[in-house]
Amino acid sequence: MMSTSSESGGGSGPPGGGGEGGSSSSSSASSSSSSSANARMSRPNVIDARKGPTKTPFNPVIDLSKLTPAELKRAPRFALPRSLAGVKATAATLTNLFYSDDFVANVTRLSNDYVNNRLPPLRRQVPIRESEILHFFAIVYYLGMVPMPSKYDLWATDDVLPSHSIATENGMTRDRFKYLWRNISFHEVGEGGDADGAGGDSSSDDTEEEADDELDGDANESEGGPRRARAGRSGKAEAEPEESDDEDDSDSESGAADEVPTQEELLRGNNKKWFSKTAYFIQLVRRISLALCKCPGFAMAVDEMMVRFTGRSAETFRMDNKPIGQGYKFQVLADSSTGYVYNFTPDGRRALEKRRSDKDGAQVNEYDHVDKSKILGFVLFLLSPLFNLAGEQRKKFVVTFDNYFTVPKLMSKLRERGIGVVGTARPRTGWPPEEIKMSSDATFNDLKWTVDKHGTLVLRWIDNGVVLLVSTVHNVEEDVLRPRKKPRRTKTNSKFIDVVWKDGPVRKLRIPRLIDDYNHWMGAVDVADQRIAYYAPDMRCRRTWMPMMLQCMNIIRNNSYVVYLELECEKQRTDEHKRFLMDMIRSLRLRARTAFLREQGEARRRRRGDDDDDDDNAAARRPAKRLRMSSKAPSLDPSRRSDRPRELHSAVIVKQQGACRYCAFKRLSWLRDNPNAQRSEAPKVRKPARTCGHCNVHLCKDHFNVYHGF
Repeated sequence: MMSTSSESGGGSGPPGGGGEGGSSSSSSASSSSSSSANARMSRPNVIDARKGPTKTPFNPVIDLSKLTPAELKRAPRFALPRSLAGVKATAATLTNLFYSDDFVANVTRLSNDYVNNRLPPLRRQVPIRESEILHFFAIVYYLGMVPMPSKYDLWATDDVLPSHSIATENGMTRDRFKYLWRNISFHEVGEGGDADGAGGDSSSDDTEEEADDELDGDANESEGGPRRARAGRSGKAEAEPEESDDEDDSDSESGAADEVPTQEELLRGNNKKWFSKTAYFIQLVRRISLALCKCPGFAMAVDEMMVRFTGRSAETFRMDNKPIGQGYKFQVLADSSTGYVYNFTPDGRRALEKRRSDKDGAQVNEYDHVDKSKILGFVLFLLSPLFNLAGEQRKKFVVTFDNYFTVPKLMSKLRERGIGVVGTARPRTGWPPEEIKMSSDATFNDLKWTVDKHGTLVLRWIDNGVVLLVSTVHNVEEDVLRPRKKPRRTKTNSKFIDVVWKDGPVRKLRIPRLIDDYNHWMGAVDVADQRIAYYAPDMRCRRTWMPMMLQCMNIIRNNSYVVYLELECEKQRTDEHKRFLMDMIRSLRLRARTAFLREQGEARRRRRGDDDDDDDNAAARRPAKRLRMSSKAPSLDPSRRSDRPRELHSAVIVKQQGACRYCAFKRLSWLRDNPNAQRSEAPKVRKPARTCGHCNVHLCKDHFNVYHGF
């Protein structure tokens, strides 16, 4: 079965068996045998294990050897939506894209509805305002950059603790932030999931949080590392289920979004999902992320992203020996070169059931099982945006998996879609083929391979341990030279570790190209996790869905930063990520301040009962009022267009179209200078559906920078 000969070179007697009285010929033979074994182990020993006279050929989905280096290193292509064409992808622009005015208005309405439905009139405070929602998001991001023992320490008056201006501006108080923390909502009143899962809020949230306010810094149930260990329901890790390989042709597909979806579309159909309390926010983050990435990169990876939560929930996983040992699990598709989170879906523990639905028969998962397999269901759901790409977007893709995801039928289904696969694997029922099993005489760097019934290349490589791999894109004969560190001595590797490394800590060895590609491509989600962990807010959560809300905010930060680096950043500084987060916080604070002044002015007018307009902030307070321009002396007022820094001025998508201020200025100036000309010859006035959030005037994509003098 082995195609090589003499697999046991160097085995004639123990090392140095001749001793001082041994013959020189014996010592010479031992040295020659050791050198031969060393040379053989320094490169992969490829063994064809296919059986029969007519061996099953391997036909790669993508032949990597025929691709150019540029194609192999193709990075994702990003662009702002068409409505923001010509606008720079700054932190303010990207923040306003995710946290749009419509989104903030919806969250404000949903939160007030939640308060009115949950609290008796005597326990309600004044209605939640849009400026407070923006301020709330800014404070959460700030707590990721400036961690405190408790989130409420931002308002501490002790002279030992520092003061934080962000906590007190716009009239924000500790009690008001606590009220927002308890009552912010992303779902319609009367809709929600199970009471014990991430879809429901406990009716005793207020009581529990009030009792824990002083203990807020003693334990963490969300993003950061736990400060106090907790006893779990079980001392063992949750076992991953074995998957069935029954036949079925059903898939779960959804097309990639070309533009930012409407808020009504995002709110629709979320009431039955087990994570219904955050489904609206998850949908928004996912759809905007898809819209920003016009064409994915060549290599991507599917992996799990853990969200820390040690509270009570039937949907959390316990995974020992992991950085985050317990919490919610997100299944994520990310780009291997940038760590951009392209698509994701929450994966509840009770979703392990074959099909979970409510009493009305509505599906409460985002994906259905395919071929009775949960893994096939969510992997096809994650990859579904790639299936419908067409034209210039339709490129060659390779997706990397670890051994949890590589179900044999998955290789076949992705082969039909023209998507390459590479990954590690684990033995399953009836798989891998018998001929690939390990031989008793296998040695270091042996690479045995065969082709299974699905046409997938199955390999077993002997490294520091035994590694089972699958691929639909690689050639087994290709290898690369890489420096390898000397591993720790174990019972498995003690036979060859001295032969290969001898006394050196590092040695350059040739390894299969498949292994090298896997090592470079599989870390996509880990890159995103690492970037998220830098400034993840470490906040205690009682409401079971709030860790997922915080994770969505982290994904927004990660994806926005990647887009900024690709489109705008010419030279990345060591503190670029921190500066970007500071710009995000600054943008949210400025918008919160503008909204606060507008709300204060509207409140004053309601109290006075008049329409006094003499305040400097009239434009900000009354955005609906039309700014007229004189035809005899057209001007570009308001004067705030010259305010600096330029980050103050960011494009904001609005529902109502309006005449571009600069287009109107050009038209009226032309008509003034050409009084005898036909009006039809004058420059046209565009009516965009976007404004400058600071100047509060409509501006088209061609005149946004010109209007502000950038």
